[in-house]
Amino acid sequence: MTTGPKRSPNIHVAIAGPVRDCGDGLAARLTMLADTLDTLPEVTASFFLFENDSIDGTLDVLLRFASSRPRVHVVHEQGLHDRVRRREARLATCRNALLDVILDTLKADCDGGPTDATMLYLPVDLDLPIPWSEMQGPLRSAFDAVLAGHWNGVFPTSYPYYYDIHALRAEFWNEDDAWNRLSAAKRARSTSHLPKWMLSEIHIFARQVSSRRLARIAPFLPVTSAFGGLGVYRLDAVARQRYVSTPVDRCEHVVFNRGIDRLAIMTELIIPAPFEHLGDRSRRRPHQLGLRMLLHQMLWWRWRLTGCWRNAAQIGPSDSREHRSNTMA
Repeated sequence: MTTGPKRSPNIHVAIAGPVRDCGDGLAARLTMLADTLDTLPEVTASFFLFENDSIDGTLDVLLRFASSRPRVHVVHEQGLHDRVRRREARLATCRNALLDVILDTLKADCDGGPTDATMLYLPVDLDLPIPWSEMQGPLRSAFDAVLAGHWNGVFPTSYPYYYDIHALRAEFWNEDDAWNRLSAAKRARSTSHLPKWMLSEIHIFARQVSSRRLARIAPFLPVTSAFGGLGVYRLDAVARQRYVSTPVDRCEHVVFNRGIDRLAIMTELIIPAPFEHLGDRSRRRPHQLGLRMLLHQMLWWRWRLTGCWRNAAQIGPSDSREHRSNTMA
């Protein structure tokens, strides 16, 4: 269990989530998240939810949730799917719209915007079945770690494997866009003859490291970018940031995080990995799973031999702001 810093009073948390066609179970997930935040002392939660083009009643679910509790803001935009066809660019549009609403609301409420260090920004993937009711302790520890100023943002790991390689940028782990790397390997003369499953293992699945293995390294693992279904940011650190999807970095979180220093994966904060992002292991043959295990071991030994994260065990709430350059040097 990570020992957190002294807790800050009167924490305001702005939860931001784009949703589309995820009405099944959405009401229960929202209620569980709201109830969990209500149990945390000195925490006031506001919800900012963006819906577009749903055909399954998602908007009705959001409106019922908004009518059941205060500080819920619902943004609805019909036709966004037709105007912005690429998924990552569409998500960037939704997240930017929510962040603008959050900042405008705080300017009206606080007469000037997010200058208060007790304001947190929580982007969340509300389609994931995250067990919020079991996460009070780790979630509060994440709040405290960010509010203490040691990190501008922290992200969860996932069980059994860290799944979100799309948003991850970390030295000696995943340094560029994995899907661009996979596409290039399929076209390259030297690798195009290899089976598609092998290229996927090398460029994507082999980088999905076990959460238990990550926890053995340190409580906090510095990264350049991550997400994994949840982010906990200081709001004043992201007020000038924008989500953008580019051909080089498709995931909208990568460009957003690039302008923020002191980011880390918090290994105590764990959510279940969506298995559709891990590859169907039930259909993997023994030689395929064996290749994945070998690649995992090679990545692990690369970390050890290069000294990657060699100082990470000493990084935590008690340390100051020089950690990231020292850790990855």
